[in-house]
Amino acid sequence: AASGLSIADLSEDGIIAAIKGVAATNCDAVLQVGTNLATAALMDEGERWLGKPCLSVNAALYWRALRLSGVTTPLEGFGGVFAQA
Repeated sequence: AASGLSIADLSEDGIIAAIKGVAATNCDAVLQVGTNLATAALMDEGERWLGKPCLSVNAALYWRALRLSGVTTPLEGFGGVFAQA
């Protein structure tokens, strides 16, 4: 993206292309860091396409806050890590 603010304007196809681009580097996992990009809903699909963990920092922070609050309900649709109790 051209700027920090314009990151929020990326299309779903652009985000998917970026996830696949990172995964092509032979990494062990994909971690999206930054709060201005709506990727949480794509990470579950990313895991299915790529066969490796895909995490969004926003979803990870939410998951951690729930666990610290005593909520252990799995979160479906955000990747395998979040589906665990």
